[in-house]
Amino acid sequence: MPIACGFQERGIPVIYVDRFHADMPGDIVIADDLEGSQRCVRHLVASGRRRIATITGPLQLSNARARLEGYRRALWKGFNLKNG
Repeated sequence: MPIACGFQERGIPVIYVDRFHADMPGDIVIADDLEGSQRCVRHLVASGRRRIATITGPLQLSNARARLEGYRRALWKGFNLKNG
């Protein structure tokens, strides 16, 4: 049994940060990783930066994949690249 279940059984509120557990009730705080990474890249492009890299973390994590996708989308738009 996850630790959070024990807290909930005692009436202690549980808040999940950047994780969602469908089978466990609690409040959730989630960052918009896709939009956040797009905003960062757009800002860098608008500032004249041309060599922009990203470090995502393990791609089996959904937030890392969302950051990478946002980074890629913003680069394609920022540099007017054509897909394919």
